[in-house]
Amino acid sequence: EGAEYAEAIRWAASERIAGGYGDGTFGPEDAVSLEQMVTIFWHYMGSPMLMDYPGLTEFDDAGEISHFAQPAFAWAHQNGFISAQ
Repeated sequence: EGAEYAEAIRWAASERIAGGYGDGTFGPEDAVSLEQMVTIFWHYMGSPMLMDYPGLTEFDDAGEISHFAQPAFAWAHQNGFISAQ
């Protein structure tokens, strides 16, 4: 409360764009990982779902992509926002 970004966090949470960490807390001064950024952008775009998209197999580190971020990564890759290289 009282922080300059408090209202932005409330808005993002209410719109289901960002949900914070697994326990519901937020770290507004923490660095944002690529997984988090791609997932936030995916949520902002309405969380579009893909059917039968094998694009994550092109990533050498596909097994390291967190479960929560996999649909967002597949969507971002299919739409050319990120590449496997």
